[in-house]
Amino acid sequence: MRKFKFTLDPILKLRKSREDALKRELGLIVTEMGKLKEKIEKLNNNMKEGYHSQETLTQESELQASLLRFYPLYFQGIKADLDKTNRALADTEKKYQIKLAELAKAMGEVKVIDGLKDKKELEWKKEKEKKINEDLEELFLTTQFFKKINQGEKL
Repeated sequence: MRKFKFTLDPILKLRKSREDALKRELGLIVTEMGKLKEKIEKLNNNMKEGYHSQETLTQESELQASLLRFYPLYFQGIKADLDKTNRALADTEKKYQIKLAELAKAMGEVKVIDGLKDKKELEWKKEKEKKINEDLEELFLTTQFFKKINQGEKL
């Protein structure tokens, strides 16, 4: 009997490759989110270090006013970068949610076709077993017939 062949196999392969592509894209987005979170953490640490440095500078006996005037600009630059990074993180999280929904849909489509393939394969196996049983039964009946003929000739 011929080998099992699922007619929707090409579509299943396409859907699986789409699912894999979405998983890769999702992985890239998660990596990007991780980098942005690290950048935010780094900027917050820079801000703390700047405040500490400013505090240390103001506590010194020799006050250097020329250095103190640059701190507001430094903090302003860090806050602007922090805001920009937070917006980028929010946008990336939106992308993540969209890709997650697309992945769920793609996985559902693959699951439906995969279920159909399993059902068709099970039907094919039952049909194959039925054919084998019919062939065995025919072979058994044929041998029984020839045994009876041989026994009848001997009598």
